[in-house]
Amino acid sequence: MIIILNKFFPYALSLITSFILLYFYFKNKFRYFLLTIFIFLFLFSFHCFLLSYFQYKIWHNHHISKFLLPPYTPFSYFLSYSYHHFYKNFLWRIISTIFILFLVIILNKAFKNSLFYNEEYLIIPSSVLLVDFPFNFLIFFLGFLFLLFEHLFLRKVYEKISFKDYWIFVSIFFIILNILIVDKNIFISLMP
Repeated sequence: MIIILNKFFPYALSLITSFILLYFYFKNKFRYFLLTIFIFLFLFSFHCFLLSYFQYKIWHNHHISKFLLPPYTPFSYFLSYSYHHFYKNFLWRIISTIFILFLVIILNKAFKNSLFYNEEYLIIPSSVLLVDFPFNFLIFFLGFLFLLFEHLFLRKVYEKISFKDYWIFVSIFFIILNILIVDKNIFISLMP
């Protein structure tokens, strides 16, 4: 049960959230973006907490693994184990989202607000948050390279170009790519 919860839930939650964001994007209801992201963060953090709680209970009730918990071992060991197995993905997603948001703000100011629309301050971090680290950085750099290519070769200089219609699609692509490449044994490990 924990293996299924640990493997499938983050990807399913990310895909469902990305489709909900896509729906709100096409309906021009950007005020629901933040609510959707807060629900995503709550569910993801609750998922991490639940996994660490289950792990603690399993270790506590097992006759050998109870020695991995206090008073036999410092509690920091369990915290370190929980971080590396359950919270690391979540925390790195948040850190990279904050970094990308600052990068978007800095780049837009450097290009005199001609690079990104105001909606993209919400769309880009939302798209980055939905994808595992390090793929979430690839979303931004792929979009930025596309903008640069389009600006240099396809459009006239005085036109404002944007990738805002494609950020969520690219995040869906990277979520599926992450399932196929990084966790390629996700389906094999569940076979009887």
